[in-house]
Amino acid sequence: MKRNVYDFYILLGVGIGIIVTSLFFFLKPNVKYKEYTNEEIIEKATELGMVTIKESLNTNRKENIEKEETQTKTQKEIKFTVNSGQPLVEIANNLFKSGIIEDKEEFIQFVKDNNMDKRLLPGDYVLKSNLSYTTIMKILSSKK
Repeated sequence: MKRNVYDFYILLGVGIGIIVTSLFFFLKPNVKYKEYTNEEIIEKATELGMVTIKESLNTNRKENIEKEETQTKTQKEIKFTVNSGQPLVEIANNLFKSGIIEDKEEFIQFVKDNNMDKRLLPGDYVLKSNLSYTTIMKILSSKK
């Protein structure tokens, strides 16, 4: 019986506390409302590092243009020769030594996966450094 009385007073105390707290915040709220203009909202967002979609797209476009310009400046033309009967491993090794590809094993695997190892044609070619494997294979498998 004492337990039921004890629980009753606990619940009564919690209920009174909730009511008093609600009345306190209802009579004297501590909330300040302020109307912001669009310019103020944009200024605050900019301070927090947020950007508009338009700014983001412009930034990405500028970065891509700058990246392409630096790539074309750094790409140098390299003369490359494929001899008749030359195996793919040797061609890949020569491409690697010339600085046209960065990973000869990856290039060999790419050529084999795409069944392009029989399409290589002998001849003299002018290649640029850092070309994609697909572009290199298009060049090395086309007749001049």
